Amino acid sequence: MLREAEREVSVQVRDGLITAVASNQEESRLSACLYRAGQITREQHEAVVERERNGERPIRILIESGSLTPKGLWEALRRQAQGIVSELFEWEKGKFQFKEGQEISSSGMDLSLPILDVVGEGIRSVRNTRLFTERMPSDQSVFEAIPPAECKSSLTLEPHERYVLALVDGERSLAAVVQASEIGRAETLRVVFLLFSTGYLKMRAFQAPPAGAGGQEALPLIRRYNEMFAFLHRYLVKEVGPIGEAILSRYLMEQKRQRPVLLEEQRLGRDGTLDERLLQKNLKSAGNGSHSEHLVDGLNEFLYAELLAIRRTLGAQHEGRAVQGLRELGLQPVLHADAPSGRTGKE
Repeated sequence: MLREAEREVSVQVRDGLITAVASNQEESRLSACLYRAGQITREQHEAVVERERNGERPIRILIESGSLTPKGLWEALRRQAQGIVSELFEWEKGKFQFKEGQEISSSGMDLSLPILDVVGEGIRSVRNTRLFTERMPSDQSVFEAIPPAECKSSLTLEPHERYVLALVDGERSLAAVVQASEIGRAETLRVVFLLFSTGYLKMRAFQAPPAGAGGQEALPLIRRYNEMFAFLHRYLVKEVGPIGEAILSRYLMEQKRQRPVLLEEQRLGRDGTLDERLLQKNLKSAGNGSHSEHLVDGLNEFLYAELLAIRRTLGAQHEGRAVQGLRELGLQPVLHADAPSGRTGKE
């Protein structure tokens, strides 16, 4: 179940298929969907609504009135469900709740809609393309295609989506892919988001720079962590308001006491990021030893401190949502250059 203000949508899933969808919005009624599609007249729509208010079942009304054939009923129900779910992709906030084993009130007719198909159509239908800029990682992120033998996605790609997929070579940054694409920034980001969300792409593994790396070589790593810090900052401020900035600043002060050399003179930026020039400067002053390991450890500790701040302020459920949000953006703590495969920082 998903809620946003007065809107409420329920989606029933079984064995990887959407079996039923329900909405509390008048415009999502089956007769309203048919009227917008030009399949019934206004008079027919109003007659169905009136009879439905008197306790009659809308599907039966549409069949008995000749507005729908039994064969066309499933297609109409599927289009209605797709339309309801697609609207969810326009939401910028909301709450969700899983209710295992509980069925929603519906016609009892199993829609059997593959989830990836519904998700794909939802992403394709989004009108506010600004959302893709906000929900994608930085322009310097690098994606790579999942090999065909390992790709489990069942979504059928359209020609322009296959075109963008071919531009992703595991070397080009997101900015370079957008620059090379002929379909424009907004639509290219839409396609990359779709390919990533439906299992055609993955983020390229990001390794820490070599042990002796200096400040300039460490810059990509610093910017990657700043993406994570900015995400967590947005998350907390969205939930608690400006006090979120004060909370995170307090946790930064605690980290500065533990790592005075690396974090000397640091303050959180307005977007929750650290000053990359100061980090580079302080990294050079860290003395002998592995600069890279010192930097990774320090940034990881601050990342875990911010997650702890979210947990203590909002609860474990919000911490889980924040972690999931980072994963969906392909943002994870960085491996040490010599760390065994599969480790991502603290265990």
